[in-house]
Amino acid sequence: MQIRHLFFFVTLAQEKHFGRAARACGVTQPTLSSAIQKLEKDLDVQLIERGQSFRGLTGDGEKVLAWGKQVLDNYDRLRADLREPAGESATTAERARVEGRSPVHSRQSAIHIYAAGSLSNVMSAVASSFSEMTGIPVSMQHGPIGPLRERIETGERPDLFLSADVANSSRLAELGLARPPIIFARNTMCALVRRDANINQGNLIDRILNPDIHIGAVMPAKGLSGDYTWDIFRRVERFKPGAFAVLDSKTRKFNGSPLTLAVQISRDSITRSINDGTIDACFGYVTGMRKRAGRLENVELIELPASIDVVPEYTMAPLVGCRPAALSFALFVLSPSSQAIFRRFGFTPITAPAASA
Repeated sequence: MQIRHLFFFVTLAQEKHFGRAARACGVTQPTLSSAIQKLEKDLDVQLIERGQSFRGLTGDGEKVLAWGKQVLDNYDRLRADLREPAGESATTAERARVEGRSPVHSRQSAIHIYAAGSLSNVMSAVASSFSEMTGIPVSMQHGPIGPLRERIETGERPDLFLSADVANSSRLAELGLARPPIIFARNTMCALVRRDANINQGNLIDRILNPDIHIGAVMPAKGLSGDYTWDIFRRVERFKPGAFAVLDSKTRKFNGSPLTLAVQISRDSITRSINDGTIDACFGYVTGMRKRAGRLENVELIELPASIDVVPEYTMAPLVGCRPAALSFALFVLSPSSQAIFRRFGFTPITAPAASA
């Protein structure tokens, strides 16, 4: 029997949901399910009632839960004692404060993060790396950042808020709900265009103003990529008076349900529309557009002319009263290893190692 498997089982019993338990443990749901099945095999008992979802613990499961909590408590104390220099002692809670984590974090206390939908893939990799290094689980909730910020304003309290802009994080700081935001990465806006639309970087502005060219984008205020797209339109206005009204009017605005907007738009509406020719061009983050381009044949990515380019900046704001471990995670996000992950996923890192002498 492995301590790790016991930890997964206790977490599932606490969360009462396979998906939430997996996120709290920093693993995939199949990994968590497999580990619990191995624990059942090792103990030769059935621990949980299975169905379409988690139904509860069996009688044996309740016994193992009580026993498992005690085992994990003892395990935490043993690890703390073994780390103490000879002749010194400290409680698990005292050690937790020294190490910048919450007491018995590995069993009970995941770091909870609200993050922009465009960060879902890269932050999964960063969180997995952090959890593997520290043993601290990370729970992520992704979605349109405006509604996530509003949930914090109405009382919800994650540990960290990761936005695809500065304004939303700054808003929480102004309200006294979060610390001042820190920029940790940048993205790039681009245009995904159909090849038969004859659009390139040099003629992009003129072509998108052409009545025969149909444009699509996320609706402003429903997703930050939409807000950035309308910033692009405002920049076009500087060179082409009246262009903003034309672009605002002609652009097909995509929408979706608040919690699944990023998934619905990226995988369904825009991809389908540009594939069937309903739209000829759409604007968005290069990190997401590359995935769309990889699924379609008659498309290409166009870099924006410097004159109309905007640079999305991703900010991180620790909530007031957040777990100490969340601050450790924030520092980890800025570390060279995490910044390398951001680069691998197509973001522009905010930090880089100093050049060799």
